[in-house]
Amino acid sequence: MSTKSGEVAEWRSGEVNIKTFRDMLVWQRGMDLVREVYKSTAQMPRDELFALTSQMRRAATSIPMNIAEGFGQHSRAELLHGLRLAAGSLMELMTAYEIATSLGMIASTERVLELMAEEDRMLNSLIRKLTAKGPEKRASRRIPKKSP
Repeated sequence: MSTKSGEVAEWRSGEVNIKTFRDMLVWQRGMDLVREVYKSTAQMPRDELFALTSQMRRAATSIPMNIAEGFGQHSRAELLHGLRLAAGSLMELMTAYEIATSLGMIASTERVLELMAEEDRMLNSLIRKLTAKGPEKRASRRIPKKSP
């Protein structure tokens, strides 16, 4: 996804023009998941506030944040990197959620389980599609030499 100066980055995904990370359904569902995790973790014991509660909230917020950061780098390779980081954060959240529910700290809710499963499918699908487009090329970080 390269852009010329002054252009807004646009992607075509079916019929949808994606101009910002906010247009990405995977980011939107990630935000829904964050809100649900915050609601669920509000019920956790106070002595877990700086432990599992905090860990779950950080993992949940990392999902849409990494998607947005990857999108903002304006390259397919960087977006893929962000999506993979988001997928890792989702796995961390799933594990923490299972720990919290199995220990009876919070009740398992169908909404959170559905959102985690949907986010997992969407991230994996998008990663597969972008990977199938060919080799990833990261933007060069070399600084041009100054002419004498």
